[in-house]
Amino acid sequence: MDLEFEKQLNQLLTTPSSFNEPTALHTIYQQLDANTAIHLANSSAVRYASWLGWKAENKTMYSNRGASGIDGCSSTAVGFAMHSQKQVVLITGDVAFFYDINAFWGNGAIPKNLKVVLLNNGGGGIFNLINGPEQFENSLAFQTTNHNRKAKSVCHELEIQYFSASNYNQLEQYTRAFLKFEGAALLEIESNQEDNVAWVKQIKTFHQKK
Repeated sequence: MDLEFEKQLNQLLTTPSSFNEPTALHTIYQQLDANTAIHLANSSAVRYASWLGWKAENKTMYSNRGASGIDGCSSTAVGFAMHSQKQVVLITGDVAFFYDINAFWGNGAIPKNLKVVLLNNGGGGIFNLINGPEQFENSLAFQTTNHNRKAKSVCHELEIQYFSASNYNQLEQYTRAFLKFEGAALLEIESNQEDNVAWVKQIKTFHQKK
């Protein structure tokens, strides 16, 4: 990452105009220690990590990238956590999370070292962030999965400690408690797609200037 781009990125992250997913992830990432394994679900989480300049040399990162499908992202993170001494942080979007909800059911308790960061923007926000869909009029209705679901009731059923944040004050208040909780926990980041798109447009502009 060159110095000018890093300067622009830091300015964008430290002076956000609205609550958005990338800045929230940056805040959480800054509080992860070196003994953390990050699992990036498809597809927004992987792209955010790239745009934010996250490096595997600083944290251990994994992803079921493959053909970019959402199948099994949570299952992989749960399975990894079962056999790891590290804190495992799954960063996932809402559609990927609810699609693979069976990952949290089954024999035995959910691993206590598992933490889930759930990016809930109302469904399939990745298609507003990438190039291509906007070229086809009215196509987003067939590519996204709009919904009003929250993870609170799911966490109650699965006995996962639940936290949520829809603004920076709440994020600051709950992130440390979420990461330090002695047991499986989920932090739901509630944002709207317009704010996420606005941030990504700015970072793409910075990339084009490099």
